[in-house]
Amino acid sequence: MKKQIIAANMDLTDSEAEKFWPVYDQYAAELASINDMKFALIKEYAQNYSNMTDEQAVAYIKGQAEVDEL
Repeated sequence: MKKQIIAANMDLTDSEAEKFWPVYDQYAAELASINDMKFALIKEYAQNYSNMTDEQAVAYIKGQAEVDEL
């Protein structure tokens, strides 16, 4: 559905579309992967919040920073 909205709002020629959509698909896949990593970190944080050690807290912060750099 997202692709349909983008396509409807972009006036691409066939040649432009041929170049654009593979790049967009790669971007969307990479973004989904990053969002999956963020979700996993948040889930882990929530599960360990009540008994989180200092080491786990540092690992969480480092993990968030690494994902934010992607």
